[in-house]
Parts: sequence; structure tokens; C-alpha cells
Amino acid sequence: MATAFTTAIEAWDKRWATAEGRADWLDPEPDVIALLPELKVRGARTALDLGCGVGRHALVLAEHGLAVEAIDGSAAGLAVVRETARARGLSLGVRQGTADALPFDDGSFDLCCRGM
Repeated sequence: MATAFTTAIEAWDKRWATAEGRADWLDPEPDVIALLPELKVRGARTALDLGCGVGRHALVLAEHGLAVEAIDGSAAGLAVVRETARARGLSLGVRQGTADALPFDDGSFDLCCRGM
């Protein structure tokens, strides 16, 4: 029997597998864009995008010079992140995983944004 968690990952995999399913999730949220000048002023250098989906926030943070780790349970979403990062010439860490088992020490990031 599938758990709710497994079912959610399967649903996101299905959504991220099509251009139509990704369409509403490609542009970063305005609040994240608005935060970029403040991050620069504070000297932020690292970010974790937890539940990154297709990477809309991870990618924009990397474009603005942050070292980014992007984590999601969906392999299909992560494939889009990798492909888009490669096409834009961006370097970022991309890992499949969940919020309950993060492979980072506490305090590893200046910013953590979670899937929105």
C-alpha cells in the first residue's frame, strides 16, 4: 500500500514530466526576487532550496551568485533542474531526498527556502 508521502512524490513526478505540468512553476515567486538585495547586503553565500520542484528558486539564487543545494523527492523535477542549470551554465547541487533526512549539518546555509 502506498503511503501519502509516496503518492505525493508520484503525483509531482507526473506533473513535472510534462511542459504543461511545469508551466505554472517556472517563474520564481516575487517575494524571493524581492529578497535578493537583502541577501546581498547581508553577505549571504549559501542557500538550500528544500522541495525545489523544477528549481525556480534554486536557479534564480544560483544566478545571483549563491552556492545552492536543491533537494526534492521527485526525480522528474530534479531532471528539469539539472537540465535547466546546464543550459544556463549554472552550477548547483541537486539531490533527491526529503526534509526529514537532510545530509547537511545545522547552520550550513545562510538561507533556506522551502517548496512553495
